[in-house]
Amino acid sequence: MQTASNSSINLTILDFDLYRNSLVAYLQAQPIFQGFDFTGSNIQPFLNTLARNTFHNGFFLNFVGTEMWLGSCQLRDSAVSHAKELNYLPRSFRSAKATIDLTVTSNDATLSFLTIPLGTSFTSKVGSNNYTFVTEENIVLAANNGVFNAANLEIFEGSYTQDTFVMNYSNSDQRFILSNPTIDTTTLIVSVSENSSANDIVYTQANSLFGLAGNSQVYFLQACENNQYEIIWGDNVLGRKPLDQAVITTQYVICNGELPNGANNFSPDGLIDGQSNVTITVINAAGGGAVNEDINSIKFNAPRHYTTAERAVPVDDYEILLKENFPEIEAIAAYGGEDLVPPQYGKVFISLIISGLSGIPQSKIVEYTNFLNIRNSIGITPVIVPAQFTFVTVDMTANYNINHTDLTTAEMQTLLISSIMDFNATNLDDFKVTLYRSQFEQAVANADISIINLDTSFKIMNKLNPTLGVASDFMVVFGTALETPIPDSRSLYPITTHRTVTSSTFVLNNQNVMLNDDGNGNINIVRVLTDGVHVLKKTGTVDYSTGSISLFNFKVDQYFGDSLRIYGVTSIPDITAENNTVLAIANDEIKVTVNAVRVV
Repeated sequence: MQTASNSSINLTILDFDLYRNSLVAYLQAQPIFQGFDFTGSNIQPFLNTLARNTFHNGFFLNFVGTEMWLGSCQLRDSAVSHAKELNYLPRSFRSAKATIDLTVTSNDATLSFLTIPLGTSFTSKVGSNNYTFVTEENIVLAANNGVFNAANLEIFEGSYTQDTFVMNYSNSDQRFILSNPTIDTTTLIVSVSENSSANDIVYTQANSLFGLAGNSQVYFLQACENNQYEIIWGDNVLGRKPLDQAVITTQYVICNGELPNGANNFSPDGLIDGQSNVTITVINAAGGGAVNEDINSIKFNAPRHYTTAERAVPVDDYEILLKENFPEIEAIAAYGGEDLVPPQYGKVFISLIISGLSGIPQSKIVEYTNFLNIRNSIGITPVIVPAQFTFVTVDMTANYNINHTDLTTAEMQTLLISSIMDFNATNLDDFKVTLYRSQFEQAVANADISIINLDTSFKIMNKLNPTLGVASDFMVVFGTALETPIPDSRSLYPITTHRTVTSSTFVLNNQNVMLNDDGNGNINIVRVLTDGVHVLKKTGTVDYSTGSISLFNFKVDQYFGDSLRIYGVTSIPDITAENNTVLAIANDEIKVTVNAVRVV
């Protein structure tokens, strides 16, 4: 008996018509069916049924196979399930926090203490929407001449809600799923009442098994389906399990994520311990609110969380732990003190950018430091430092073939500027990034097929905001080596003379002046006149090898624009951001010259 060939079957296709054609080709290859008309009306329904069944199975198995792996899954529930295997808890919604000073003035001279209960609410408005902020604990204040003051009081956006469960040992499938998917899990309070309320216990969340015993009053928290969270109890070996019929009460804040960020005006929703004379001063506007962690973030963070094991040893651990737990952090960089000049051993420096804020509030520095202190190595001190911004100016000349486009020179210029801004948003504006000129020009040239060539030069730029009329010392750190020029100490030189360090124009003693270096490591104040550049006086020094500029007793009477800008020419065309430096292209320092040429 002759064996039929299977070479006509394609096992990798996921298309109904191709399945059906493959099936027909297979049957036509069988000797017994030679000459049979497979397009006839009698056999068509059978072929369609077989093809559809194969198509559905292939489609289903493709999805199943995809969801089996963290890296390829498309459903958040699948990513959450895989994250459990790595002991990773996806971040929940985070409530926006604000810091206020609250003062209550009482007319009752006999009132010695005042209580601000947990859940005391305040209202604020962002745009046209009202949001409720609440306190997270009971606060007792003592009177000071009839005045009660709560300084640096943190309030959270949202409202408290409760879920109640009864432990039932007879139900082996019982689960303790918190009902609201917009929970901020950092506010969760779990209370257990046993023996008809004769035994009330507050359980705390355990993040690991370290130090746990059979009587440890802890619970475990894990993410589950439908964006919800589930409480898991110990087994009386690692963690105490509540008694049968115990009443379990959970209390937590449900919130609106990032929507209330920026709220900066608050009013109480009612009397505070019977008092109506309440004054609120905002210390820090609301910030840090965020929605729950999305699937892409879970797929990125879960494996890295596994490598940190909730401890900070290499500097990457500091970045991962902070980024995981504080969603308000937009960008972060950590580096060892041994990398500094001079070295500072025993320290890890962390620089970060917080969404919506221009700096780092002291309350955040304390919060991040306390978080790291229980996770880092003994003898290592984490230090939070502000980010330093180094900007890049772009001077580009572009030639394009007008035979390959209908764009005018003005339209081409707009297109190229937009492309430069897109490159900055995608590849720069962050810590630990490098601007490669070849990569930059290739990305910009891809904006239009008609572009023939680009010629680009960069300068780096820092901004100063000196107090007008006050002489001060300044340090400008570019963080990269500068071009070493030919020494030139002339007191008068041509306007066209190349200088490594320059500045924008500013006013001093009723004269428009600027800064220039002389190639010998000196920074001078100069005045540009028609006959050339006149050196007025020395005001600082520059270290070309490190890109550091020191200005001494430097005074500015007026500067133009948002800042006084200091420019430098780097020794190599590629620019790298290191340590606490954020590298970004200055959108208002992009100059593009476009030439239209005709190439056959």
